[in-house]
Amino acid sequence: MNNHDCGLPVIGEADLCILSGKLPVLRRAFELAQQGKKIILAVRETCLAEDICQTFQYRLTPEECAFFPEETRTEKLMLLRPDEGKRYLEERCLEAGIKLLYGVWPVDCREWEEDTKAADGKNSGGAGKRLLRVADKGGVFGILCDEVWMDASASMETAPSPEGMSSKESRYTYTALIGGLPDKEAVVKEGCAVWKDQEIPYLLEGEEGRGILTVSLPSSRKENSCQEACGEEKPVRRVPWLSGKGSAGEIIISVFAQIQKEMPKLELGRFAPRPALVRTGEGNSAVRKIPREEGKWISLPSGKVFSGRNKALRRIPDDSLSRICICTGNGLPEEGRHRCLPAANEIRCTEEEYDLVVAGGGTAGAMAALYGARGGLKTVLLEPQFTLGGTSTVGGVSTYWFGNRFSDVREIDSETERVASALKLPRRDGIWSELDDFHPGIRAEVLTRLCLQAGVDIRFGELVFGTVCDDIPGGGRRCRGAAAAGPAGLTVYYGKAVIDATGDGDLAVFSGAEAVYGSDRDYITYWASLAQYTDVNRYKNNFSSMVISADPEDFTRFILLGRRRGDAVRDHGMYVSMRESRHVKGTYTVNLQDLMQFRTYPDGLYTCYSNYDPKGKLDADVIYCGMLPPQVQIQIPLSALLPCDGSGGRIEGLYVAGKAVSATRNVFPSIRMQPDLMHQGAVLGGLLAESLKKGSYPEQMEAEERRHFLLHLTDDPLTLPGGEGKIGGLSAEVPSSLEHLKEETQAITADSRTHWVDVPFIYEEKEESEILSVATAPSEEALPLLLKRLQEETRPYDWTDKENLRIRLLEMCLWHGYAEAAEELSAFVLRELSSGTLPEREGSTMCAQLLPDHGVMPETVYRLNLLGRSGRKCIIPVFRKVLDLLSGMDRDYEDIHKGIYHYVESFAYAAEHSGKTDADTAAEFIPMLRRLTEFPEFLSCLERERQVELMTERLQILLLILCRALAGLGEDEGRKRLRELEKEPAGLAVRLSARRALEEAGKKERKTDKIW
Repeated sequence: MNNHDCGLPVIGEADLCILSGKLPVLRRAFELAQQGKKIILAVRETCLAEDICQTFQYRLTPEECAFFPEETRTEKLMLLRPDEGKRYLEERCLEAGIKLLYGVWPVDCREWEEDTKAADGKNSGGAGKRLLRVADKGGVFGILCDEVWMDASASMETAPSPEGMSSKESRYTYTALIGGLPDKEAVVKEGCAVWKDQEIPYLLEGEEGRGILTVSLPSSRKENSCQEACGEEKPVRRVPWLSGKGSAGEIIISVFAQIQKEMPKLELGRFAPRPALVRTGEGNSAVRKIPREEGKWISLPSGKVFSGRNKALRRIPDDSLSRICICTGNGLPEEGRHRCLPAANEIRCTEEEYDLVVAGGGTAGAMAALYGARGGLKTVLLEPQFTLGGTSTVGGVSTYWFGNRFSDVREIDSETERVASALKLPRRDGIWSELDDFHPGIRAEVLTRLCLQAGVDIRFGELVFGTVCDDIPGGGRRCRGAAAAGPAGLTVYYGKAVIDATGDGDLAVFSGAEAVYGSDRDYITYWASLAQYTDVNRYKNNFSSMVISADPEDFTRFILLGRRRGDAVRDHGMYVSMRESRHVKGTYTVNLQDLMQFRTYPDGLYTCYSNYDPKGKLDADVIYCGMLPPQVQIQIPLSALLPCDGSGGRIEGLYVAGKAVSATRNVFPSIRMQPDLMHQGAVLGGLLAESLKKGSYPEQMEAEERRHFLLHLTDDPLTLPGGEGKIGGLSAEVPSSLEHLKEETQAITADSRTHWVDVPFIYEEKEESEILSVATAPSEEALPLLLKRLQEETRPYDWTDKENLRIRLLEMCLWHGYAEAAEELSAFVLRELSSGTLPEREGSTMCAQLLPDHGVMPETVYRLNLLGRSGRKCIIPVFRKVLDLLSGMDRDYEDIHKGIYHYVESFAYAAEHSGKTDADTAAEFIPMLRRLTEFPEFLSCLERERQVELMTERLQILLLILCRALAGLGEDEGRKRLRELEKEPAGLAVRLSARRALEEAGKKERKTDKIW
């Protein structure tokens, strides 16, 4: 949902807001905090001291050495140890009472009048204050403060030279991490290398086996002079270290290769997120105060306040005012979380025209821009980072996991390999290909170079925070462009088509699209990551906890916790990789049933391939009941990329790329792999180019024409095994063939596969599973066939072993609603529990990590959940026995085979489903749920000092589920504990989920159909 009309959320009030985290600025902020000033530090980056940490300029000056404690730097060369330095600065800020906000861009500021009232009618209390508007992934937010200070140094991200400074004086350096140096000595090596007939000075410095290689980038003087000679009136927006001649990454790769000939043991590590600007002739002031100008919005170009009066504080004339649709919250129902001020959704900005606007240069976005430009579209790519590739480059996941490798992906892989092979870089062994593992810096350089060669206008440092939309006569809406904040201020980019490749559906939500965050019921998502680097280029998989990136405060909380997690970590990454966030509602929503039935579509767009790899909390009933999805190919239709508003109307001109496509959270684990999302971006960009040059949109093309074009664009055949005759798409459910269903029911045996956890990684299931075929069929068709087999081929209570056919058929009957099967299955489970211990999982746990994960549970838990669906009283003794065993044991939640987490959760699952069918049975669960919530681990999981532990948030989720069940049964104790979970220090996802659970309990409305 969208909060366009809720006003401007205020996320902080202070005496002073500083829009920079550079080291000189921090030192001044600490001084002011000691004087009693209330300060907010609001910065675009995900760490402080960006002048050091974002540029990898770790060689500290004597003055800086005196500031950083000894344990944060090396002994001889005084190189900053990055993680220690970042944590030290954050801890000093927190100790000084300075509020940190990461990932925010300045928009504008103005005087705030005393008589202005908030949206709720209350006086704002903002007399004499400034209202600073900032943008993040959630849109626009407000900060009230007495003063606003900005960085007083020149911006390094923009090509125009400041007044009074010639382009000759604007020089840049670029840095990469280096490994393979001697462990016990310091290394300093200076010299010159040659790149394209130019001499490139370099400096290699290292200690403790690691170091930094810094190169001087060629001057941009000639390029700027040519543009000046052409009489361009508006500022040049091209980044001087990025052009068709080459990128900073290309230069440093070349220099490293030449040094490596002399020092063959060197290892090329990560590249700095951005170059560093070498400045001369400029004063040393760290920050500059933004002057007051009553009643006027003052534009705030990021990092561009130069010496001289107000030279960078530009006020755009009113006749160029662009009215944009701004999301003023974070797309979540958070009424009451932030107080809101009435603020017009207007910005003063420059405007630019393109054929295709792509917001986000990550996994899908970079490929979409590349293929759109190759198809002849004038394309702009807006990327808030200074590196392309997203999760695969700056996100720390530089190894593929499953996914198809069609021709578009193979091109990127082979070009990356061509560059890397000459450098003899170490890499991990591949499972599917020797190219599974790649160097993130080289991958980013390849993407950048190919985009530039195709003619893509790359705008680094540009965060999209709104869209421009027109209402269509007769109903509906069309997206015409995107508004972004960047190095040169605010710009609206118009296009014939706009691709939302933000990964989180940001533009779609700004435009009024309906979206689900996590699941329909709560905001619990799969885990996100702040990469953990153990060396200059080696990372550990640490997708560990949840974050709502659209909320600046929760985004900052996640980073602060993430930087304190992990053992033997040299550095944490700069980019928060989101495994799951929003799922934008499209013309069609793909679900888990589609995957299990090998469904294809008339508007099939691309094909994915994966095992079932959630890395987080699921809510699909079929998984709770023991049927895990197969390792298969799955087709995605174009209609899943077409966002719709709340009434189901298509938002024309806007397309969603990346992981926010229209799919349920339960099918999402099978469609989120990097190669598949790269392929998705390529086919979408190419298809848009093909249709736009013909004056239409992709969805308006004839199906055969579209399919023919896509087949020739890449080698994706758009077919699935057994998919013939199962074309779905716009229908809610594919009708089953009764004859086929009879055959599948007869094929069920005690050994029929229900899990694919144990299959090899290169395996691909190409045949339907009889179990899944029957499970996904309509109950009115499947149940009579199952009962017939149960009665004709088996005898009641004849259990020859735990895996016999009768138990399997009883489970399937319960799944399809035959509650009478509960009595016999209850007796079977009681026999399993008779040993006095909870049965552990016997099946494979391959790939499963810290629970809850992958739907991997002990087999007994699946049966408990099936019993819970029956609502019969005969199940109560079974659950009482389980509770007694849980109460008397050491509950090790981290042991995957024991599955304690899932045993506890089964009580909530059974209670809620019993509540739908039998109130008396549901009432029996109330004392058991109370007893569970009183376990010590649930009484301590909200203590602030425990939040760094990974298990803490998982326990909060489990407590939420238990209390939600209690509240749903009308218990005040459940509502009381949910109100506790609404408060900090729990993360925002848990807090919002608790609020939604309270709302749900008040309505007493619960979904009765199966969740897919």
